[in-house]
Amino acid sequence: MKGSICDSGTVEIIGPITSTVEDAILVYAAILGSSTAERIALKPSPPCLPNLTSHDSRDVLGSLRLGKYTEWFNDVFSTDISAKCEDVLNRLLETHGCKTVEIVIPELHEMRNAHIVSIGSESASGLYPDYEDGKKVKFTLDTRTNLALFQSFSATDYVAAQSLRRRLMYYHTEILKNVDVIVTPTTGMTAPVIPPAALSSGETDLQVSGNLMRFVVTANLLGFPAISVPVLKVFSNLAQTFANPQTTEGSEQLSQRIWGIIQKKIFKAKEHPRDESVELPVLEPLLEKYLKLAAKPFKRKKSAANPSKKKQSASWNRHKMLNSLAQSSIFWILKIIDSRNFPQTELQKVCDIFQNALVAYFDSKKSQMKCEFLKETFKRRPWIGRHLFGFLLEKCGSAKSQFRQVEALDLVTEILKSQLSSAADISSADVSKKMLKTHLPKLCHLIKHLVSNMPEKQTRRADVRKFCGKVFQILKTFELDASFLKSLEPEGHTACESQLGDVFLALKK
Repeated sequence: MKGSICDSGTVEIIGPITSTVEDAILVYAAILGSSTAERIALKPSPPCLPNLTSHDSRDVLGSLRLGKYTEWFNDVFSTDISAKCEDVLNRLLETHGCKTVEIVIPELHEMRNAHIVSIGSESASGLYPDYEDGKKVKFTLDTRTNLALFQSFSATDYVAAQSLRRRLMYYHTEILKNVDVIVTPTTGMTAPVIPPAALSSGETDLQVSGNLMRFVVTANLLGFPAISVPVLKVFSNLAQTFANPQTTEGSEQLSQRIWGIIQKKIFKAKEHPRDESVELPVLEPLLEKYLKLAAKPFKRKKSAANPSKKKQSASWNRHKMLNSLAQSSIFWILKIIDSRNFPQTELQKVCDIFQNALVAYFDSKKSQMKCEFLKETFKRRPWIGRHLFGFLLEKCGSAKSQFRQVEALDLVTEILKSQLSSAADISSADVSKKMLKTHLPKLCHLIKHLVSNMPEKQTRRADVRKFCGKVFQILKTFELDASFLKSLEPEGHTACESQLGDVFLALKK
């Protein structure tokens, strides 16, 4: 038992738990035959370290035979789990050419009984000394309840469970002679709501526990190696749980824990979903949902007439965290979309979703969408800015408030800057120039409208002049200054000379 944390277990299996297949291979290689005595007794095979990122290794997947017990695969509490897993499995078959083999695994119900008797007896045996040594009060109520159940098992029950375990091992060994992998969902239900009281008192719900562990019993009891492959549903459920006020109300610890998982394991993870199993129809509703959350205003609770400063602060902090969740989610979803290299025609709906969000941003005072967030979006994903450029030019001239007008000018400036920075190669420069040329009449109309209706406040007048100067500079860069001046009406020339002075004269030269 050297190098392990197991203690007098009879059915425990020693092995690494890692986040990637590559890490598992490395750890297995490190512990394989670690001492001379073990090397002689166990006669382990030399470690195999394939390069899983190579093209040759990916082709090997086509030879895999995937064993699927359909009746068991679909035996879930939450049907959207089996539907999503079925979709991912079909994508795997289509992409890599794997073959599915229908299998039947006998005595699954008996396996669950053998599992709870085996693991329960192990737990009762390991904790019995502490339980009887006066430390009972340190156990949570759910632990005491489970131990009371486990202590009711007899030696006969345990021996019967081990007999079943041996027989189940034989069944699975025979099945694995004809297939390489047995595929199932990882869990039988989506994440259940955790009552706040469970953090202090614990919670005993064996039915929920059974649904959650429905498919992990085999690997847990028989010791077979297993891997869980995350799908987009993980992110959606975690984010939904975090955003649900009933889940985290009165439980700052739980809220912070979920937030940490989302940040570290999803948003800041080195890898993100990029295969063909993640389709646009899945991502588009998520994008729309988080754009609405990013624009959601802060609301004080009506039930509290005079809430304390502490409660006000907690509510405001939670609102900021939800806003941060929404913005980070949008950046993450757009990163997935970009990695798939969808054709422009398929991205139309994504751009339409953004445009609808911007309509609410300009037309409704309730929208709390942050201008800096939108600018960052256009900076990271210039193709969104290109699509929305004409729409924003119109909104600059028709915004209901000067404040929104100035913000719209900032957004147009950011789009122009992103087009300038992305024009490093000839093809990108041509795309940017074509976009500007297409919207040149709208740009002329906007410039004329701005200089003919200069704001009263000096600071905002300065913003207009700064915007016009930036536009003129970019027009010169793309050699569109002559076309702009030709399209600008005589009244526009007069107004620009009057309000912009040398900035406009420099353009004419």
